[in-house]
Amino acid sequence: EDLLRRAQEEFRKVACWRKEIKRLKDELAASSEESSRLTRRMQESQKRCRALADSEKAQRQAMQEEREQWEEERRQLESQRSSLQRRVRQLEVQCAAGAAAAGSEPSKGLQQRRTSSPVAGRR
Repeated sequence: EDLLRRAQEEFRKVACWRKEIKRLKDELAASSEESSRLTRRMQESQKRCRALADSEKAQRQAMQEEREQWEEERRQLESQRSSLQRRVRQLEVQCAAGAAAAGSEPSKGLQQRRTSSPVAGRR
């Protein structure tokens, strides 16, 4: 009787251990599936991040090139503006000199200004 009781007790322990082993195996399988799923999601996220980083890099490069083009155009326009300002001052000096000469000989100065002015030839 005692032997039978111990055998039944051992059998119950074995049954409990088998259930525990099955539960642990199921958890391990579920954990493995979850791990695989998470690994796939992580890899997909890394791909998206790389794609976004590449896109951002391309956009920054394009913006930098556009800034450089605008800067070059600004320099050219500034140079043209300076040249035009110098030319305007030269013409003002010529006009002032012509007006001073015209003050001594009014009709001759006016005639000279009409023929020597670069603007007069364009009319």
